[in-house]
Amino acid sequence: WRLCRPSLISCSVPYVHAQDMQYEKIAERSGRLIYPLGRFGFSVDLVGGRLIVGAPNSGVYMDGAITLYEAINNWDRADEVMSPDSDFFNLASGQFGKSVALDKRSDLLLVGDEDGSGAAHLYLIGDGELQPVYVDYDGLGEYGASVAIDNKLGVIGSPTAGVGGGIRILDFSSSLVGPSKISVIPSLLPGENFGRAVAVSRDYIVVGANKALENGFEVGRLYIYRRAPDGWALHQELAPQGGAGGDAYGESVAIDGGTIVVGAPSSGSGGAAYIYELVNGQWVLDQKLVSDISGASFGSSVDIQGRVIIVGAKRTQKLWAEEGAAHIYK
Repeated sequence: WRLCRPSLISCSVPYVHAQDMQYEKIAERSGRLIYPLGRFGFSVDLVGGRLIVGAPNSGVYMDGAITLYEAINNWDRADEVMSPDSDFFNLASGQFGKSVALDKRSDLLLVGDEDGSGAAHLYLIGDGELQPVYVDYDGLGEYGASVAIDNKLGVIGSPTAGVGGGIRILDFSSSLVGPSKISVIPSLLPGENFGRAVAVSRDYIVVGANKALENGFEVGRLYIYRRAPDGWALHQELAPQGGAGGDAYGESVAIDGGTIVVGAPSSGSGGAAYIYELVNGQWVLDQKLVSDISGASFGSSVDIQGRVIIVGAKRTQKLWAEEGAAHIYK
């Protein structure tokens, strides 16, 4: 995997320099000035010509909002939806939009709201509009802290539910107004934060547990589930080789086809990201990416599409400020 730095308008390979890939800014969008505390951009997802941006404290009552942008309109705002639970009496409690996920194989959008009752909201995107079609309430354990959806299969994380967290799987393949099947997978290990991050691609569901114990230390663990005739079965567990306490391995996860990316933002001095490939039915470590910037939190967010991987480093410092950075690999 080769690191591409858009800010330098270049790509760099260890010991090799190339100018074969260039990036330039094509648009910049921001939240509404009337909602200065909206945290616009807290969550984002991009699929094809659609971009969804979450702002979990936006709105009159600071309950959260999401905004849809479309490339067909020069990335102008297509639609904006405030939290359906907006309420003066729950001022500043809403986290609607803290997690968002667009479906690569349908027109569906899943939005998490981990505060208050805890919920996952399903929207259908059509003609530039967001149409609400279903809401799944839980009310326990930060339900909605993480969401993922692929081919009408939704996964919602609830990292502090029960003993050590859990996930809920919603199948919308038969009906959008209600899942045709609901599966719940709980953690059996205390305090591991199972469900802090989730990802799904066809027959695999990936779950991060960033506080799972390894040899008595909170290193983190990755759980991989595979579709089975009677539901979902645990296929494999992964932990970082040589991991240390506090690595937060599993803080972020992503999957596309036969590649999984796992973030460990507290690993080493600046964080790490692990890349796994599916080989003969088993997921094996292909490469470990690390940051050379101390305290960068490299791996705080990850994403993958095809052969392009993006790793967020939210605490990267430039001069005297924490500006953050996004590293692109190909």
